[in-house]
Amino acid sequence: MSINNIIELMKAHSNQIELPVNYKSDIEIDFEILNKYGNIKYIWMLRENGSLLFPLQVGASEFHLKYYLERDRTARFFHITSIHNQLFKELKHHEVLKLIAEEPIRFSEINTREHLIKSVTLLLSDTNVVSAAFDTPKYGSEAMYWHDWKNWFSRTNPQMEKVMKKSIAMLNEFNLASA
Repeated sequence: MSINNIIELMKAHSNQIELPVNYKSDIEIDFEILNKYGNIKYIWMLRENGSLLFPLQVGASEFHLKYYLERDRTARFFHITSIHNQLFKELKHHEVLKLIAEEPIRFSEINTREHLIKSVTLLLSDTNVVSAAFDTPKYGSEAMYWHDWKNWFSRTNPQMEKVMKKSIAMLNEFNLASA
């Protein structure tokens, strides 16, 4: 399904369930996210005062999504995937938590040092992953900065902190094996 078709279906779905009531322009930002990441899986939160499209398995911080999950009774969550016939499957809270816990790197599929470095570099090149509320560190994506990133993510994105820990450990294993 094309991105334009998904956008039209999202507009129709939003109108059908009459959310958001206020800050409807949030949906335009959702479309920008959809255009950036393309045809992947998302969680779409629609609530009385806005919306949020959360791309899954890209390393984005789940902070805002969890905040509204815990504190906004008007929030409804939908799994968006064009792979299934049901484009907007409404999710229960535990299902949202399970989906956002999925890591952006499949470590079991990485079998070379180069593949690991390429995967981490790709993650660290995404501003939605490395930025946090008006602050973006200036570290490089090279392996020599991975400890700095791990420390940065310890304050901003717990999932990416775990990814960086695993990446550092895996890189050390590759380095030991080649020594």
